[in-house]
Amino acid sequence: MIGMNTGKMVSYSYRCKTCRFCDRANDGPAKQHDCRKSLDKSSKAMESDMAIESNAFDKNLEKHCDFNHTKTNFTNRLFELRKEKKYSALGPKAIKPITKCFTYAVKGNTERESLKNNLRAIPFHVTGDHSKCGDLCG
Repeated sequence: MIGMNTGKMVSYSYRCKTCRFCDRANDGPAKQHDCRKSLDKSSKAMESDMAIESNAFDKNLEKHCDFNHTKTNFTNRLFELRKEKKYSALGPKAIKPITKCFTYAVKGNTERESLKNNLRAIPFHVTGDHSKCGDLCG
């Protein structure tokens, strides 16, 4: 866990859903070993489980995703829209440039208003209309 004000590590914890020795034991229990398996819940439950363990859970705690998770969630949502049959034109060839523009828009902006404008310009930009791009193209 990283502190919002200091940017330094506040707490550290480790979770693992599998153990190599336990997985390799075909019949019966595994031989005596230092088992690393520490979680039987879903992978999504790891972060909250670690926060509760570190006693850092209070009403002011906020979760902020790193950019890689944000980008992955954005891309996955685009593929979900295609699966839902809402936007059949959203294939891998269309999603790749949209994701690339999303990356430029988020990484290249520190001001909230500029970020909003650049995110709104992405659909126009990928279809060739650069009148709304602002600093997305520049």
